[in-house]
Amino acid sequence: MKNELLCGNTNLRIIGTDKFKSNYLSVSFIVPLEERTAALNTLMLKILKRGTSRYPTMLALSKKLEYLYSADIFTKATCFGEAQVISFSIDMLSNAYALDELDILGESARVLDEIIFSPYTENGLFSAEYFESEKRNLLAEIDAEINNKAGYALSRLYAHMFAGERYAAARANAKKIVEEFTNAEVFAHYQNFLKTAKAEVIFVGDADEEKLKNILEEIFAKRKCAAFAPVSTEVIRTAKSQKEIKEQSKATQGNLVIGFRTGTVLADGDYPVFALFNELFGGSPASRLFMNVREKKSLCYYCVSAPEATKGVMFVRAGIENQNFETAKAAIFAELAAVQDGKFTADELAMAKLSLINAYREISDNPQALQNWYLARALSGIDESPETVIERVEKITAEEIVAVANKVTADTVYFLEGCGGQNEGH
Repeated sequence: MKNELLCGNTNLRIIGTDKFKSNYLSVSFIVPLEERTAALNTLMLKILKRGTSRYPTMLALSKKLEYLYSADIFTKATCFGEAQVISFSIDMLSNAYALDELDILGESARVLDEIIFSPYTENGLFSAEYFESEKRNLLAEIDAEINNKAGYALSRLYAHMFAGERYAAARANAKKIVEEFTNAEVFAHYQNFLKTAKAEVIFVGDADEEKLKNILEEIFAKRKCAAFAPVSTEVIRTAKSQKEIKEQSKATQGNLVIGFRTGTVLADGDYPVFALFNELFGGSPASRLFMNVREKKSLCYYCVSAPEATKGVMFVRAGIENQNFETAKAAIFAELAAVQDGKFTADELAMAKLSLINAYREISDNPQALQNWYLARALSGIDESPETVIERVEKITAEEIVAVANKVTADTVYFLEGCGGQNEGH
């Protein structure tokens, strides 16, 4: 993997490989996670994908992509800790497989350039039609979230656990904020966004690297960069106290979510140990939560744990019957205590290693997964390949698992109790 400054606030990473017949180019803009700007960025991203100055409609854009051997455009807004990442990506056939002399890479990069830097505008703003329709679509998505009870429970856990922290911003007051937006505000935000956001450009595939760099330098040279807003994440390594909140919803099933402070983040040297701990605890079908809480005790419909590596937190989520709340909660904490006390077998550890190593190996088989891997590490200031981490995981001992498990502390227990009605979102 090669890493160099492309220009201004823009960094270029090239993961050269001839493993795929396609190339994957991604441009990710990184900004601090804030309540209002998070919603602005989400709406902005939806509008930008609708059309460009050269391809003003989705149909025109689709025809261009079809001409480029059915290239695919992807956009997404995600969070890594308290950074919001706005990504534009294109997956295209490698030039080596073109049936003519078409420069698929060059033309695909310029399509991405159009989407990011040359939106379709009317009277100096976004298209009024595109703005209004995408605003309605976003509000409808926000309204629909309440019907996904598992997702809603997680969002409520965020609101309680991260009150006063920027990490809760993307899930708070979204509908009221979006309703207030005007086309002028969103367009002005877009213009400022291009000047101030730090960018990570990641290419995965096989191409003439010098030619690729020249194309990208030409694209980003017109970006008038100001000093970018610094991006950081507040990490609280130990829970100060344990809170418990119960709320009700119109559903027949309850949703239990427990938030933990892990004491370990991606930039730490022992993060691979934590990742293996999570796999053993609740991150795989062979984990203790799945085998014991779900299968043996039949206390839940599902029970999984998942970390957020940048923020240093972990969430255990379970779908349960209301009457099983106390029993299921106790069983989950008992499994954590067992791992913290080293009460797991060599076979369990071996199975967790096998599961995690297989997951890491699969990353190298998917260009999008590779892009996501290196982007997360770029944001954490580290540089390591999946293969390097696999070598580390293979050597992890039970004692290391116990040590990292004992840094995990419970912060918030949230239970969305079903009180009758349609059972949705499970």
